[in-house]
Amino acid sequence: MTDRWDEEKDGHIKGVSARALADLDVLCCFSQLFVSGGAQAFFHKGRESRSEIVKASHACHLDLVEDKSLIDPQSVILEISEIHRIDPFD
Repeated sequence: MTDRWDEEKDGHIKGVSARALADLDVLCCFSQLFVSGGAQAFFHKGRESRSEIVKASHACHLDLVEDKSLIDPQSVILEISEIHRIDPFD
């Protein structure tokens, strides 16, 4: 899920990215540990991005910025700086 360019010399992960890997809720579960450690997550999502954001918001509180993709006008890049899982029993 990370590339070598994402890692500093001390092993600290600065960023995670994924494209066409999984729905956003799954990606948030995969990347939460890295993001809570200070990494930024960048996910390229297609025309269903809105529904994926809504679905993910049922499981997590997200601090995200939605940027238009330069590759496809119907897709976006989601930049996520915080992921907090919602406890279903709270």
